[in-house]
Amino acid sequence: MTNETENVSPQVEPTEKKAPAVKKRSVAKKTSPVKKVTVKKAAKKSAKKTSKKTLVKSTKATKATKTVKTKLIRDSFAIPEKEYAALVAVKKTCLKAGLEIKKTELIRIGIALVNDLTTAKIKTAQAKLTQISAGRPKK
Repeated sequence: MTNETENVSPQVEPTEKKAPAVKKRSVAKKTSPVKKVTVKKAAKKSAKKTSKKTLVKSTKATKATKTVKTKLIRDSFAIPEKEYAALVAVKKTCLKAGLEIKKTELIRIGIALVNDLTTAKIKTAQAKLTQISAGRPKK
């Protein structure tokens, strides 16, 4: 048993003594180069930050002048088959002419055109429409 205790005690003591010494050395070595590097990096970072700030300000200014994102609202509508077929026909005509357009865009164009009409013209156009029932169809 004395051999085991002798072997254990010398092994424990050197590791305990070496561990604090390594920590002290590593701290001393790390602090001096880190301070020098951080001063250099701080100068570079400040230069980069000022250039980034000017870039961000210029891009924000151009984004503000471009377009503001509008909130999109989802809704569903019922439309008679003939009017839907007319919508598809107009879309096909546009595609043949080389204009790629979506059905949603065609409807929005129609709304913009109706917006320019007078109330009397809207009433006459409404009278020409066929009446459809509101709500979902019964199953």
